[in-house]
Amino acid sequence: MGGTTTGGSTTGGSTTTAASTTTGGSTTTGGSTTAASTTTGGSTTGGSTTTGASTTTGGSTTTAASTTTGGSTTTTGSTTTSASTTSVGTTATTTTRTKAPVQPVVVIAAIIVEPFVKELNNRESAQFQTLEARVVAVYDVIYRRRFGLLFIRTFVIAFRPAVIRRRMENTEAVVGVEFNNTASSTDIPQSEDVAKTLIEAVSNSSNNFNLSVEIDSIKVVQTTAAPTLNTTATTNTMTNAATSTIAATTITFSTTTTTVATTTTTTPTTTTSVATTAEAVTTRQLTFRSAGETFTSDLLNSSSAAFTSRAAMIKSTLEPFYQKAFPSFRSLTVISFRNGSIINTMNLGFASTSVPNDSQIANTLVSAASNITAFNIDTTSISVNGTQVSSGVNHKISLITASFLVLLSWLLSSQQ
Repeated sequence: MGGTTTGGSTTGGSTTTAASTTTGGSTTTGGSTTAASTTTGGSTTGGSTTTGASTTTGGSTTTAASTTTGGSTTTTGSTTTSASTTSVGTTATTTTRTKAPVQPVVVIAAIIVEPFVKELNNRESAQFQTLEARVVAVYDVIYRRRFGLLFIRTFVIAFRPAVIRRRMENTEAVVGVEFNNTASSTDIPQSEDVAKTLIEAVSNSSNNFNLSVEIDSIKVVQTTAAPTLNTTATTNTMTNAATSTIAATTITFSTTTTTVATTTTTTPTTTTSVATTAEAVTTRQLTFRSAGETFTSDLLNSSSAAFTSRAAMIKSTLEPFYQKAFPSFRSLTVISFRNGSIINTMNLGFASTSVPNDSQIANTLVSAASNITAFNIDTTSISVNGTQVSSGVNHKISLITASFLVLLSWLLSSQQ
């Protein structure tokens, strides 16, 4: 500090300049402050000059006061500048949500040689549940034997009337065949293999199933592919830029934010239809009488409960005997009942490549008769395609043969 003093007066005064740097000092926001100068003890020439350095950031102004004592002039300039920058990096978060995969299912439709009744429209009915149990039992055996651990189960989706040109409507069964979804896509059977497996099984006469399926009706209705996994990816990006500028302790913050991107994958469903080659089938009509049983008029109506019940009983009883006797046997369908005790008429279907003769068909029924108790079989009343064949003997005699026998009898008698 330097100065010139004359007679106790101060000329030009003394000038003190202090520069201070303060971080985190006092805070003044949205206004200005000016401190007055104060002079004590003496005369002042040239007065007191106060200069405050003012720095404004973000709208705030700070003015520092100056104080003069004993004729000295003090000028204080206070400038506080603090610049800090804080950056928060970018964080990326990916969340994957995977839906539980469903089991792959092939839906097969086939006509079951079973009279369709309205109760089969109701899943809770005894008729539906009885036929369902028979169908599932046979299908499970077929597919478990063929596919092993890849096969899970079969289940009946619906029964519906089959469109056929016969007096009695059969039943079309729509069945789901479910496979294991843990297997690779190459191991899961193709729909063609599923249909072919059923065709081969019901065509094989050594399989003595208690269910008759029309081979040419088997087809794939729908295939539900093992689905592609649905994934949702969420990316969170956060950037926080905080800049603090303190001019006389004034702080300004700037912040921003979050971006979310979502991706959804849709899985298509593929439907495949399989065409199968129809097998030629030859039909033989079989008739026999149930002696001692009472005929009722409702047996004339193929839609009545009495008709469907007796038809189902005869079918389920006789089919195993014909399946065992003839590899070419395909179906048995009861078509009518008539009065005369009860006269039963039915159609037997055989592969056209190997059709047994009338006597063979009749003899199979004769052999079975002694083992059947559900209904009576008069073995002397059996006929095939209108030809009476009782106990395995053909009783159809041509007119020529009869005429010859009469002539022979007359000649013999005339010689006596």
